[in-house]
Amino acid sequence: MKGFFLDEFLNFLEEKYSWRMAEDVVEGSGVKSGGLYLWLNDYPSEEFERLLMETAKHAGKDAHEIARMFGRHLFGYLRRRFPELLAGSRDSFSFLSQLPTRLALKFDYWFRYDNQPSVLVMSEDDRLKIRLRALPWQVMVVAGLVEEALAFFRDAELAELRLTGEGEPACLTLRSLRPEMEDAGREGKIALLNSPVPL
Repeated sequence: MKGFFLDEFLNFLEEKYSWRMAEDVVEGSGVKSGGLYLWLNDYPSEEFERLLMETAKHAGKDAHEIARMFGRHLFGYLRRRFPELLAGSRDSFSFLSQLPTRLALKFDYWFRYDNQPSVLVMSEDDRLKIRLRALPWQVMVVAGLVEEALAFFRDAELAELRLTGEGEPACLTLRSLRPEMEDAGREGKIALLNSPVPL
C-alpha cells in the first residue's frame, strides 16, 4: 500500500488522540519502517494492520471502529489535499462512481504491494451499490470514507452495509435522498477547479 496512506493514519492518530499515542502505537506495533513512510513508496498491508491493532489496544476500541473513523478522516484529507478529485462531481453518486478510477490514476495503485481490493460500483435507479472484495479493515475504511462523503454532499444515505464471509464481496448500498433534498432547497455546491482531473 502507498506510504501516504500509512503516513496519514499516523497524522490521524495525532489529531484524534495525541502525538504521544501515535509514537506509542508505532513502537508497540513493531513495524519495520519505524513509522517513517515515503508517500509514493509501496509497503506491505501488514504494516497498516499492525498499526490498526495496536491503536485499538491503546484506544480501547474495536479495530473496525478505528478503521471506520480513519475512513471519515481520509475523505476530509483527500478533499483538502486533492480537491481535483471532487471536480465535476454533481453529487455523491457521481463522486463515488468515479473515485476508484481517479485514485488509481493519480496514485497508481493504493495497494500495489499486496492485498489490492477490487471495487465494483453499480447504479440502480435511486441506489448505488459498491461491491468490495477486500480485507475487513479495508471495507471499514471505505465505509467511513463513504459516510463522510454522504455527509458532505447531503444527498444520499448509507442504507445497508453487508459484510460477508471470507472471499465473498462486501456490499455498501446507498439510497438517494434527492427528492427530499430538492424539496428542502439543497445548498451543497462543488466549485469547479482549473486543475486537470485524471480521467
